[in-house]
Amino acid sequence: DLNARKEEEMADSLVRESATYEDGSGRYRLSNEAKSYTQQYSHVYAARLWMLKPGLVARARARWPSATVVDRIVSAASVEGEVAIVGTTFKEQTRPNVLDEYRSEVLHTEEDQEAPIARYEAGADDAIALEDESGRLQLRGKVAVARMVTGVTVAVRGTLTAKGELEVREMLGPGFLPPATTRPATTNTKKRVLLLSDLLGQRTFDAKFALLCDWLNGSLGGDSGGSGDSGDSAARSVVRCFVAGDVGGDLSEAFALSQQLPRSKAGLKASSSSHNARDDDGRQGAAAQGSSSSSSFSSESQQLCALRDSDVAIARLCAMVPVDVVPGESDPTNASLPQQPVHPLLTPHAARYSTFVAATNPHECTVDGHLVCGHAGQPVKDILKHADYEESSLKEEEEDPLASKDARRFFGHAGDPPDPDCLCVQRAGDGPDDSFLAALEDTLYWRHLAPTAPDSLPAYPHRETDPFVLEDVAPRLLFAGGAPHFATSLATNKDHILTRIVALPSFANTGIAVLVDLETLNVDQLQFNPDHHQLQHHQAA
Repeated sequence: DLNARKEEEMADSLVRESATYEDGSGRYRLSNEAKSYTQQYSHVYAARLWMLKPGLVARARARWPSATVVDRIVSAASVEGEVAIVGTTFKEQTRPNVLDEYRSEVLHTEEDQEAPIARYEAGADDAIALEDESGRLQLRGKVAVARMVTGVTVAVRGTLTAKGELEVREMLGPGFLPPATTRPATTNTKKRVLLLSDLLGQRTFDAKFALLCDWLNGSLGGDSGGSGDSGDSAARSVVRCFVAGDVGGDLSEAFALSQQLPRSKAGLKASSSSHNARDDDGRQGAAAQGSSSSSSFSSESQQLCALRDSDVAIARLCAMVPVDVVPGESDPTNASLPQQPVHPLLTPHAARYSTFVAATNPHECTVDGHLVCGHAGQPVKDILKHADYEESSLKEEEEDPLASKDARRFFGHAGDPPDPDCLCVQRAGDGPDDSFLAALEDTLYWRHLAPTAPDSLPAYPHRETDPFVLEDVAPRLLFAGGAPHFATSLATNKDHILTRIVALPSFANTGIAVLVDLETLNVDQLQFNPDHHQLQHHQAA
């Protein structure tokens, strides 16, 4: 490939910063020998509660010294006065119609449009219950039903009513994890990671991707990367690239076709007949007979080009910078979380590079000593199907003076006091609402990347552990692909700035890529504009 060789030569001439790298996604990888679907999904919720309960009990005792903290829900009946209970939420609601979602996706696909993210519609009978291994307790009072989803581990303070329900006075989540005790040594050189989502979309290589490659190899020039960096200086600072899901558009369909084509004898015969007909002008009958089948076979071959184009596109990036490819819902791998890496036989060009990492979804790694965590966005989209963030955001601004578009508290709605230890600040974005970003922030606060799995989001039935629980230390960077627009914020506690949170829109549709400095957590939004053949830069925070 002439372009790949040219980019390799340009990359060799551009002296790029380097960074140490360690893949930390071992808990998301499933071996074929260990896979088993005989166990019940209840083990996942039991493991989740077991992993998060000790920290929540400690927070509840510190926050509510006058309340009696019980070990199990069934023990609350014997307590007089205020009681504090730790459990997992279950939301009773009218479930979204799967057929309606399917029809919407098909309609937008036929019209060559991106299907909008499904939104939750509140029902009059929606309610929240708290569960553990001993039973279920209905919650009433200060409960933000519209905002809550199934699968969140929380601590609740309240009093039991005569009906056996809990009149809630305050709720508390696990909160942000503490920062790492040892921080990497600071350097005078800038080291950034580049974040992308939906690299090619429904297209093959287009002008936006070409501009991205030109910028990475230092040939685009211009002011990009903030703080007066020149184009090649900003490109030189990129030590790693993360592609968050949907690498090549409809790869799942292309993969299914690749399995069918070898067994399609009719298609092969039709193609052969058409080929022979072109060689022999006298065989008009054979050409007419195979015309319809041949066109169908040709159409299938064109769809398979998406797989090849995505492979070549990733290979072009790998020629310039290390690349971690996180699969998404349209990529050729398993549909349930955690999604396994795309098989190397499907990426023969990219797999030749030592800089290529076929990652899991979710993905976790350490870059220069900084913990990076991200996924393709399915958990956030599923949360938005079962929770109303737009209405809740307006109520928060009315009830909490610190809540605004630029800062956000947690559990400061439905009249209950907000969590004083956790705050998201410097919230910024391009779109009309912050629902996607708010849901992503909540997963960090809940210490769980996919709380609605396996209830409404397909997931593997782990038995001994829940791999989506965030443990030990706060990630330095948390990103999610599939967002409707770019948005970002900073998660903080009383003493530290903890995590940069980034919601990534489709690069294929918007041309937007994001640069994050893992040391300072500064964010630069890059937009590759093919209409003016230039790069537009905006320093988000």
